[in-house]
This record gives sequence, C-alpha cells and structure tokens, in this order.
Amino acid sequence: MKIYRLRKLFSTPKDAASLPEERRRRRRLDAALGGGLLLTVCDLASRLIFAPFELPLGVVLSLTGGPFFIWLLLKQRRGGGGL
Repeated sequence: MKIYRLRKLFSTPKDAASLPEERRRRRRLDAALGGGLLLTVCDLASRLIFAPFELPLGVVLSLTGGPFFIWLLLKQRRGGGGL
C-alpha cells in the first residue's frame, strides 16, 4: 500500500469539512475500514510474534501508529499541510 493510500485512510475533520458530501461519506468509510484493518493486523501480530506468549495489543498498536503520528506532526511543522 502506497503512502498516499495510507494518508487517505486517516482524514481530519478539517479536511472532511471542505469535501462535498459524497466524498465525505467515502472518506469516513475508508477511515473506518482502515482502522479496522489496522486493528486486525496488529492483533494478529501481537498473537504471532512471540508465540506461545501474547503481547498486549496496545503495545503493538503504539509501535505501529506512533511513528506514523510523529511523521504527520513533522510534516505539518514543515508546512506540508494536513492530509
């Protein structure tokens, strides 16, 4: 999945307000499906990485989402704008 496809999954309310209604619905659906997919993949990884032990799901989610969130903050600081 390319980075622009990932950015599309995580929209902000400010971005959504500027879109026409049909695109807002689509973006909400993309964000919901992307969040569910991320949670499912992280749950699967938390169960399989150190099998037969299980990592807490929150640890795997934070290790996955933390770098993406920091990237978004740095991009906004450099003037890259929102999503």
